[in-house]
Amino acid sequence: NFNSLIAQFLRHVKLNELNLDDIKKKVFTINQPINQNRAALFIEIFERVYNLYESNLKKQNAVDYEDMITLSRKKIINENYKYILVDEFQDISKARARLLKQIKEENNSKLYCVGDDWQAIYGFIGGDINIFTKNFSKYFGFFESQAIDVTFRYGENINKVTSTFIKKNPDQLGKKVESLVEDKGEIYIYDKINFEEVISKYANTKSKIYILGRHNIQNYKKFEQGNAITKKRINNITNKFKNIEYKTIHSAKGLEADHIFIINLFV
Repeated sequence: NFNSLIAQFLRHVKLNELNLDDIKKKVFTINQPINQNRAALFIEIFERVYNLYESNLKKQNAVDYEDMITLSRKKIINENYKYILVDEFQDISKARARLLKQIKEENNSKLYCVGDDWQAIYGFIGGDINIFTKNFSKYFGFFESQAIDVTFRYGENINKVTSTFIKKNPDQLGKKVESLVEDKGEIYIYDKINFEEVISKYANTKSKIYILGRHNIQNYKKFEQGNAITKKRINNITNKFKNIEYKTIHSAKGLEADHIFIINLFV
């Protein structure tokens, strides 16, 4: 809804330390006048909300989570940290990268980062993959890197399809991943009409099954008249079989199951 959109955009602005005047200028780089008008109207509404939000924070002598990250840079001192270890680096935002840079420089520390740009999933809340793939030296200076180009999670058939798909994003690093799993894995495409019939066959084997979608399950209620697998159909199948669970794609990161059904990618 609109409130969530405003809140999400607010996090983007603050975590990437964007200037409203610069954002307004970017409106003119958008294709087609109708899209420019929509963007300009959104920015006009957002600016009013943003100014009121910041005013209320100031009146309450308060800061939000994003402020904690940006304002804390002024408080960084030398605490003799020799090493800084960062996990999931692919999801770092500009504000977090600047904070990390400040800690590194104040302490003259060695920085060790672990991440996989192919697993970057937090762009919607400010994560900037370019810090990982293109601008690392801009923030942190000279570096050496070591690629981990094997996977133990899925077979070669799935590896080929997913690698081909993700390489279509020019911001990703081009790399060849090798699967060390003996079972090559299989990928099938089914019509949504056969959803219950197909998934029931797999469920009867007692295998662990995830149904994955882009949104929380309650969001699919509004698609009752559309071309999506609905909340009701998902609930019917998960209530019938205890070994089936619905998750968003984001929440399922790092988890494993015997069979995965990916639904409603177009909504």
